[in-house]
Amino acid sequence: LKGDIERLVVGHVPHGDCPTVIRSGDVMVVMGDTSYSKMGHKTTEKNVKGEEVTWVDNRGDAVSEVLVYLDGSVRVHGVLSTGEKVDYNLFRE
Repeated sequence: LKGDIERLVVGHVPHGDCPTVIRSGDVMVVMGDTSYSKMGHKTTEKNVKGEEVTWVDNRGDAVSEVLVYLDGSVRVHGVLSTGEKVDYNLFRE
């Protein structure tokens, strides 16, 4: 990439319940949007009138944090939609 870019972290492309990492040479791309981790999940709440309302809430239960450090390493940690914890580090090659 131009300008010596080695790390690219992107969102707004929901894809699963754990960030996806793609490497090519010195470039690492981390796709971190896990907002559709539970497709079709139904949520029921009461509205302001006290009526029960049910809707499909695709956000799911997964959450992750992507940390990019000054030395170029990346740490991903969080919880999958199954409740399993993930925690891994990615280093420069």
